[in-house]
Amino acid sequence: MKVFAEKVVKHKKLIAILSLVLLIPCIFGYLNTRINYDMLTYLPDDIQTVQGQKILLDDFNKGSFALLIFEDMDDKDISEAREKIEDLEYVDSALWYDSIADITVPKEILSDDIYNEFNNGDCTLMAVFLSTTISSDEAMDTIKDIRHIAGKQCFVSSMSAYITDLKDLAEAEEPIYVALAVLLACIVFAVFMALLLRMAVKQKNRLGYMLSIGCVIFLILQSLFYIGVNAGLYPISGNYMPFLSHGNMTMMITYFYMGILLSVYRNSNIVKN
Repeated sequence: MKVFAEKVVKHKKLIAILSLVLLIPCIFGYLNTRINYDMLTYLPDDIQTVQGQKILLDDFNKGSFALLIFEDMDDKDISEAREKIEDLEYVDSALWYDSIADITVPKEILSDDIYNEFNNGDCTLMAVFLSTTISSDEAMDTIKDIRHIAGKQCFVSSMSAYITDLKDLAEAEEPIYVALAVLLACIVFAVFMALLLRMAVKQKNRLGYMLSIGCVIFLILQSLFYIGVNAGLYPISGNYMPFLSHGNMTMMITYFYMGILLSVYRNSNIVKN
């Protein structure tokens, strides 16, 4: 162990450079590691939901669908948007009025029941069928492409759209919550250490003062050194984070020091030198 420690100290610059180099593949791995939002991939193949999804894909080439609501748009613009949407790779078909009749044919020829099913005021409905599963990466990318093509006057309603929005929201807010969690943990730990230090300074007993100050300083230095090691400021060693690191010996040492501090606090009013 002593020989190993001497080699680490001797080649500390090389180790630091090697650590920075190894961070490069870590960054690439982090950026390229995807979260699988396709819930069907986690289910057994013998469940009816999975079997029904497989039948839809194999026999009908339709794994999911989306309903598009166009508001206050000309029929010509809607027809052009439908053609562009239908040209997307994972769109099997897009059904609207021009799928059965030319847009020059007045919609008034339709019966009121049929007309009201797809039109309401200045809004009209289009059905888009996708050739992929509801929450696959391809479906979510296709939803984004559809929104880009249709513009702001189109509203997309489907499970694929809900999952896409959930994914974007989670990925946007995840760093914020992680940073808040780290910040709150640091604040709580700093306040706890400050209270211990305040208790130690106020000791009237000289022995209690020396014991408590020593324990508190040890816990603070151990915490700072642990943070420094994880930040790459110090070489890796067998240190630990008080109250957080797992292990019988580390927990025993931490509780040993806390036992001394509690004992000193319990006898803080005894003045005896």
